[in-house]
Amino acid sequence: MTEKKTTAADIFKEANGHFVEEEFTKAAKLYDDCIQFARDHDTMKPTYYLYRAANHLKMENYLDALPDCIKCLRLDPEQHKAWLRKGIAYFNLQEYESSLASFQKGKETGSRNCDSWIKQCQAELKREETISAFQPPTSNAEPSYKKKQKVRPNWCQSDVNLTLTLFVKKLKKRDVTIKCEEKKLHVTLNLPDATIWKKTWFLWGSVVPDKLKKSVSAYKVEMILSKVVHGEDWETLEDVEHHVPDDDSKCRIGSAKGKKTEQEWDELEQDMKAEENLKPGDGMQALFRHLYNKNDDATKRAFNKSYSESGGTVLSSNWNEVKDKDYTKDIQAPEGAEVRKFTDLEN
Repeated sequence: MTEKKTTAADIFKEANGHFVEEEFTKAAKLYDDCIQFARDHDTMKPTYYLYRAANHLKMENYLDALPDCIKCLRLDPEQHKAWLRKGIAYFNLQEYESSLASFQKGKETGSRNCDSWIKQCQAELKREETISAFQPPTSNAEPSYKKKQKVRPNWCQSDVNLTLTLFVKKLKKRDVTIKCEEKKLHVTLNLPDATIWKKTWFLWGSVVPDKLKKSVSAYKVEMILSKVVHGEDWETLEDVEHHVPDDDSKCRIGSAKGKKTEQEWDELEQDMKAEENLKPGDGMQALFRHLYNKNDDATKRAFNKSYSESGGTVLSSNWNEVKDKDYTKDIQAPEGAEVRKFTDLEN
């Protein structure tokens, strides 16, 4: 049991010790104790929120890091580390516009670590714009275009609660209607563009309707549901009958999946530095690389097999469809060209 401390500073020091040792779960408990003690004794310091935000980032609790950064900045608007950490949290939540604004503010207030993050945000916004307009041609060879989602759901769970977050901007409390039942959750949003967004989730497990907690901010609607069975690990957000596998990329358990490593971002930064030297066709290669890196192993295998065997004429993401197909038999050369095998080129 943790030795009882007499000041918030004592608890804060102990929490920092665990943070340095990468014992983030222990640090989290102590940072909570420190902040509660500081509230009770009116000894709050912005660094308490700042360091708890850093610990949340290490644990990949990006939704929890944001309010700590905001509270720190209310106490010290010029705290550039809070702007930096706020930007990192937004970035990992794929809110690149808000992330960019935070990094720019961090740079203005003195942070020396924002330049590379700003480049990454700009790259993601550019690629997001490209991908949102890109969709493989239909069977009639007519291109179709996909609009960016107005509302992007995401969810995570603990032993006790389930948190469902709807990333949507510029809503007020009056724009949100939520009704919770034991096995259903109904949400209606009056969006800024005057359209209405409705969704009913048929929940995988049971929740306690009366314990629903909800919050509405400028960038999200968050709902915390209390599980009837504590310790129950939900396999999906919705039950088997209503679960749609394609939605898993939008509603994942936790937030650790699909995150880019520091090495990958270093490679991305090198790509951006070489952007001026790109040759024709490099843009599509970059798009392919982006799509490839964001998918699971089965999808990557499908990409590799279909693209390589077809000579670059087919790109499929469905491994079940690709695994038994021989694309080498069906290669079609563009008009005015001929198909030649690698061995032909050697001769």
